Amino acid sequence: RLLEKIKKGQTSFTLQDEYVFPTGKVITTEFSVRVFNLNGKKVFLSISRDITERLKTEELLRKSEKLAVVGQLATVMAHEINNPLTAMKGFMQLLKSTENENNQVYINIVSSEIERI
Repeated sequence: RLLEKIKKGQTSFTLQDEYVFPTGKVITTEFSVRVFNLNGKKVFLSISRDITERLKTEELLRKSEKLAVVGQLATVMAHEINNPLTAMKGFMQLLKSTENENNQVYINIVSSEIERI
């Protein structure tokens, strides 16, 4: 990739690459490259650094943000479900206080279903 970019005439760019050590350890490095002419010849200066920990931290941050969004969504959903249920429960209590025996069976069924939710 380095040679491709130099052949295309790019004079300043950044590359990332992974390296696997004989021990099995994997690191990600970032190369900052500057190409220039020195006495009529193309030469390049490259600075590399290990960015493995930075990438891990960025990934953890992304996951944390996703979990926060899921938590907010769950809170909103619970609120949207609980508000109507609270109103229904209140009206069921009012209906239970009436004397009509025929409605009482249905009122009990609806009340138990509301409690399940």
